[in-house]
Amino acid sequence: MASNEVAGKKNSRNSNSPTSPISFECFNLNVDKTENVKIQDMHLISYGVFSNVYYGKIVSPIVKQVAIKNTWVDKDSFYERESNEIDTIKELKILSLLRKGNHKNLIMLLYFFRNTPKYGNKKCISMIFEYMPFNLHQVIAKSDNGLSVFDVKMYTWQLFRAQSHMEQLCVAHRDIKPQNILVDPESGLLKVGDFGSAKLMEKGCKSVSYNVTRYYRPPELLLDSQKYSPRIDVWSCGCVVGEMMRGNILFKGRSTRDQLRLIYECLGNPTDEEIESMKINKNEKEVLDTTKGLLEAICLGNLKKQENVNPYRHLFSRSTNRELIRLLKKILVYNPEKRLSGVKLLKNKIFNELFEEGAKRNGKPFTLLTKTDLEDASEMDIKCLQRTVESATISLKLNTTGVNVEN
Repeated sequence: MASNEVAGKKNSRNSNSPTSPISFECFNLNVDKTENVKIQDMHLISYGVFSNVYYGKIVSPIVKQVAIKNTWVDKDSFYERESNEIDTIKELKILSLLRKGNHKNLIMLLYFFRNTPKYGNKKCISMIFEYMPFNLHQVIAKSDNGLSVFDVKMYTWQLFRAQSHMEQLCVAHRDIKPQNILVDPESGLLKVGDFGSAKLMEKGCKSVSYNVTRYYRPPELLLDSQKYSPRIDVWSCGCVVGEMMRGNILFKGRSTRDQLRLIYECLGNPTDEEIESMKINKNEKEVLDTTKGLLEAICLGNLKKQENVNPYRHLFSRSTNRELIRLLKKILVYNPEKRLSGVKLLKNKIFNELFEEGAKRNGKPFTLLTKTDLEDASEMDIKCLQRTVESATISLKLNTTGVNVEN
């Protein structure tokens, strides 16, 4: 999976004085043209196998804290050129599409540029994002027994607003997890980040099933479905909600089979209708005896069939908010099309307190979310959609001739 491009604490430095600005010729995705961007105070904040992430501060033509994700590609390696660079190009295309909508809960890609050093066998594709100070994983890790009820609702509403917008654009993120959800704990703002695994979905088109980090992977992908939709992200979002409520991972399977076992123990046997809804490939269906229960057959074979399942009985304490548990039960269901999301979820009365006049968070006035946000979300953020659709044909000016962007 791609590294977390925009979250992390600044590393300590020997000097508090800012470094001299460095100039880059960047493509500005807001105005669709190249311009000179000066960045100072750059330093590494995280790294991965194929990419490094730096903090920096733009001083011209705007003043803004940013995160720079550098993806390194071997110029001479056919494999890396056919996988890593193509994945980066796909990520750029999707981020460019989302940038046009300027959605409040999606991380904003500001600029990108390419760099081919004269020496060495690496070339670099760099993406410059708005900076967010933390990710949700860090926030959850600091909590003893999960986040406050207010904060769970606050982050849940924003997360599903982002997911709903992506689904309207036929974008499947395919790696929703706390590490890829960026937050500002002070204001409560949430933005979904890291689109390295994202894909523009086409109806009926096959996609690889080995996506989404295991703990957040929906049952249809665990069972090798290759005809899925952006609604796989709804399951992942639900797992994140459960994690915020508990303070730790909801379904922490040791393997794919164990992950299925945990889901089975929570939700019980899927019906034949639910099995059909997950669109598992024919060969997989032939192997399983669906009359005995899909997940029961997949597991170790010594499990008793769960007839009267009490979902989440062992997952939450008695003090856990009952309203949130009821909401989660409607999100985490086998049938992807019946998972609660979109406008129905965003207008659920459980979130009313977020928009009330005089709402307070930690004893202070809460002003992040307004009734205008609720109205816009209730109309599927139509203004964001219109801005995106109007500019969908604008080229990123990348040479992708001959590139196969399946998977």
